[in-house]
Amino acid sequence: MQVTKSSGQTEAFDAEKLRRSLRRSGADDVIIEQILEDLEGQWYEGISTKSIFKRAFKMLKRRHRAAAARYTLKQAMFDFGPSGFPFEDFFAEVLKSLGYQVQVRQLLPGVCVQHEMDVIAENADTLIWVECKYHPMAGSVSNIKIPLYIHSRFRDLEQYWEKNQVDRRISFDAFDEIVIGHREREEASILRANKYLFIDTNAITTYMFSMDYHGKASELLTRTAMENGSRYDLFFLCHDDIPYDDTWDRSGDQKRKIFHKQIIADLNKRNIPYIVLQGTLEARMLKVGKILASFDKYSNFYGKGYV
Repeated sequence: MQVTKSSGQTEAFDAEKLRRSLRRSGADDVIIEQILEDLEGQWYEGISTKSIFKRAFKMLKRRHRAAAARYTLKQAMFDFGPSGFPFEDFFAEVLKSLGYQVQVRQLLPGVCVQHEMDVIAENADTLIWVECKYHPMAGSVSNIKIPLYIHSRFRDLEQYWEKNQVDRRISFDAFDEIVIGHREREEASILRANKYLFIDTNAITTYMFSMDYHGKASELLTRTAMENGSRYDLFFLCHDDIPYDDTWDRSGDQKRKIFHKQIIADLNKRNIPYIVLQGTLEARMLKVGKILASFDKYSNFYGKGYV
């Protein structure tokens, strides 16, 4: 008997494949043989594998609900769609459950270009970069171009890492690449912004990291940091009272507290007024919303260290 796969191709029915799939779900041999026996009278030439799955699942659910739940895992993965973001979040949670510190959708510099990494995971011994490929329907495949493309991306990242990362510290020359990249992404984002554009980091922060790592900053970085003092309408400074997320690219909670004080000192030195955000995430968002609602460019002023 021939069966029709989700891709439209046909092949000879293999009962052992069905046995293996049921066994992986946790069904024992007695239940498996009962299901195969009950299904035997329902076969017909050209039956789809999807139809076989549905019939087998219905019978398994009557006999072993927990195994049936595992048997539908593939369909549950399809239900993540249509975008791949939920699948990335799911995979990150899987790694987190295994004891890794994780981040999702992070921009990492390569030798040639920047790359968005779907998931970054790290524990005491291992750093993992993950590229997730998600297909929301059966029959979709990742052809040979996909793994070749991923391999080339990872080689670009590895070469940059080997050249510029020493004990998690970015090399001095790499800071110029970072500040140029930040400015380019800001300019591109301005064109897509809807009323507000939030900048997570800028040349001032990059300048502080360069000073912290190397005790100096390049002429380009120093000049760009000076220009940033008047580039933005508002500066929000996150207080260090929020729980610390000790991820692969950070130096520890104690270092965070020291660096936070250095940032404040630098803002004061540059005479840049800033608004402190502290408390819960909800409290911080509420404060930002109130300030933006009352903000009138050139008319109101939030003094140094406004709380």
